[in-house]
Order: sequence, then C-alpha cells, then structure tokens
Amino acid sequence: MRRLLIGLGVSLAAASATATNGLYMPSGTGVTAGSASNAKLGTASSYNPAATYFSTNRARFSLFNAGVGLELGGGQELYDAGIELQERLEAVQTQLDAENLDAGATLGAVSDFEESLNTQLEAIGNNFYVQPGVSLSLPFLPLQLRSQRLGAFSVSVSSYTAAKLDVLHDEAVLDIDVADLADGGDIDPLDFLRTTSSVYAKAGQLFNVGLGYSRPVYEIDRFNSQVVVGGRGTLVANSLTKHLYPVKDFVAAVASEDGDVDEVIAKLQDDGLSTLDAFNYNFALDLGVMVMNERGHLGFTAYNLNAPKYEFNALGGDCAALDTELKQTECYHAEFFASIGDISLAEVHRVNPLLTVDGGVQFFRNQVALAASADLWEINDLFGRPKQLVSGALLLQPNFFAIPSLRFGLQKNLADINYTNYSMGLSLFRVVQIDASLAANLGNVLSGDESEMAGAVRGASVSAGFDISF
Repeated sequence: MRRLLIGLGVSLAAASATATNGLYMPSGTGVTAGSASNAKLGTASSYNPAATYFSTNRARFSLFNAGVGLELGGGQELYDAGIELQERLEAVQTQLDAENLDAGATLGAVSDFEESLNTQLEAIGNNFYVQPGVSLSLPFLPLQLRSQRLGAFSVSVSSYTAAKLDVLHDEAVLDIDVADLADGGDIDPLDFLRTTSSVYAKAGQLFNVGLGYSRPVYEIDRFNSQVVVGGRGTLVANSLTKHLYPVKDFVAAVASEDGDVDEVIAKLQDDGLSTLDAFNYNFALDLGVMVMNERGHLGFTAYNLNAPKYEFNALGGDCAALDTELKQTECYHAEFFASIGDISLAEVHRVNPLLTVDGGVQFFRNQVALAASADLWEINDLFGRPKQLVSGALLLQPNFFAIPSLRFGLQKNLADINYTNYSMGLSLFRVVQIDASLAANLGNVLSGDESEMAGAVRGASVSAGFDISF
C-alpha cells in the first residue's frame, strides 16, 4: 500500500492555505481535477487536509507555482448592445446628414436611440461582468512532511489577487432639443447624455499563511483501510476595495482617439492598489476525514467552519467635502445605488461554511484513476458570485517517470448550469506540471450565430509549477 500512496504532483498556487472552496479560483492540478483527491495529485492536500498523509511519502515542496484565470459573463448582451446601438446611432446620423434637416424626425431617431440605450444598459447591468485573478505561492512552499509515528504536517505561504468589473444601471437620458439641432454641425451624443449608470469595480489582495496536520486514527482490517483525520488553520491578511466610475466617462474614453482608455485603466489600477496597505486579518478553519485503501477512497471536507468575514472599504458619506469632482461623483453615485438597493455602502462578505465530498477509484496500481468531488450546497466567492462545484477527472499516471502523466477533467458550477468547464493537465518527469481549462457552452460555440458565440465562453485559466517529492 505504501507505494500506492506516494504521489508526485504540483501543489496549489494558493496552497493548502486557501483551498479552492468557491472563494478562490482553482490552480495547480486542481484546475483539472478540482477538489478531488488522489495520492499522485499534490493538490489533494490543498483541499481535504487529511489527504496530506496519503499524498506525501517523506517530504514534498514546490519550487514554483503560479496560476492566472479570467471569468466573464454577458458577452452576448455586450455584443447585441454594440450591434443595436450602432444601428440606432447610424439612424440619428442619417437624419443629421440630410440636406434639409427634419427636426421632428431627428428627435424621433434620438428618442429611439435613448430607448435602445436604456434597454441595452439594463441587459448589460444584469448579465455582464469580468473577473480576473492571479495566484502565487512562495518558493519552496507549500512544504509537507510526513512521519509514520507523528503524522503529516504542512505549511504554506501564498497570495491571491483578483478583481471584478460589472455595470450598475440607471435611466439614461439624451437631453437634446430642437435648438441644439438647429445649430448644425456634428452632434456628439455623449455631450447630451445624462445618467448615473456606473462601472462597479472591486479588487482584493489576500496573503495566506497556513498550517495543517493529519494522521491515521483507525484501521478497518476487514477492508484493509485506514481512517485519517486532518485539520488546517489559515491566517488571511486581506485588503478589499471597491469604487464606482461613471459609464459616460468609460464610453468617452473608448470613443476617444487620444489614448484616454489608458488613463481610465491607470485610474482603475491606482484605485485598486491605493488601499492594499490597509490590511485586515482573519482566520479560517478547515477539517477533513478520509477513508482510503488500495482500490480507492472516500473523503469529506468542512471548509471555513468559523465563517470568517472580509470587509470592503466604505463608500458614500459627506460627498461635498471630497477634494475632487471625480471623487464627489463617485460618492453621489454610490449613495444613489445604495438607496435603491443595488449595492451596500459598507459591505462585509461572510464566507459561509461548506461541506464537500470527494471519492475515487484506482486501477493498475493507481496508473489509471477516476476521481470526483461535489460541494453539497452553494456559497458565494470573494465578490459575491454564487458557486457550487461538481467535478470529475480521468487520471493517467504511468509509474515510469519518463512517460508524461495526463489529466482530463469536467466541472459544473450548479449555480451557472449552462456552462461546462473542460480541462486538461500534463506532468513531465513527475516535476513539471501544466494545467489549463476553458469554461464554455459548446452549443453556443457551434451554433454559427454570432450573438450566441459571443456569449459562449464563461472563462479560462492556466497554471504551471515545479514540484519535488521524496
């Protein structure tokens, strides 16, 4: 049995400190296998803390681990809005370019554009978001050590950085009258646009220091199995920030030929980084149990048993006292959207406890294995997106080190059932680990309809690392 329990793989970039329990994006071999366990997957101990005892022979550490991912929604709505608004804008321009300007017809075209703008903004506000993330572990960590007598220990230090952009919608008005049209010349609709619609940006930086321990507690002789229990405590230093930016300013930047888009992006980066020196500290507790023999395993993991809280910076307040017009505008917009219930000025995100079950069977001395895991209920990620993950994976893991190991995975978020996450991983010489995934709706991908194809992809991620075990 001992040889079957020796695994080589990469540990999560977020390491055992974070665990991809819906709060963080997956990384390492977890991109492909999810939170499923296997003795040859280093990520096993990053989920169920009891798995550390099975996935470590004497010692395991990572020379390097990093992952990057992007999740997005509302691509179809954004595409449809671009097509629709372009047509409406061309209708307005046709009236303006007429030899004899018909003010009534022109105002009618402007009214149609305004109506369409509100319809499309509402659709975008209800569906569109972009959420990138990056994870990174400290070199030579996580470190896992195992003793037959004392059990298995793990220590990890890692970081996770993420952001989310979406749109808050309010009525848009184009304040154009006959006098404006009579002046002649080109008319820029942005000059007459009145709206509090805003881009809502959130960003977070988390540093995690985790300590874990696991050991066998019971032998089931009849089934030649061991029962192992484990626990993990994680200190999380976190800085979370949020800001609002007028949609009108974003549209103007995109339409500009003077490079204003770069200025807007720089503003987003500056605001996102401006509060990263104001850290709060939390503690998260995870417990796990696993029953394993030579044929497979069954495990249960309870994440965030103490329901830690994460606090964002507060918006609103004495808007008139702020020192710049941009800050005042952000403040007033935040107060408005809070008054209609779209956002909270003072936001505290509580990470609710989550129970996950995972299991697997293995064949030919674990050279071929099937693994699966499932969250038993739904929780929200760091920015409030609902998650309930169900994963399955096929693992091809030859014992000869020169033959690459292959992983193929499928994953569903039951809170976003229309998309499936397709993933694949490769291990070279039992050291180099590369995993990638694509979340998509294949029906939309193959539909041939440009609108459906624009919303066919939900996200993608890639992770790479080097893992040493002996």
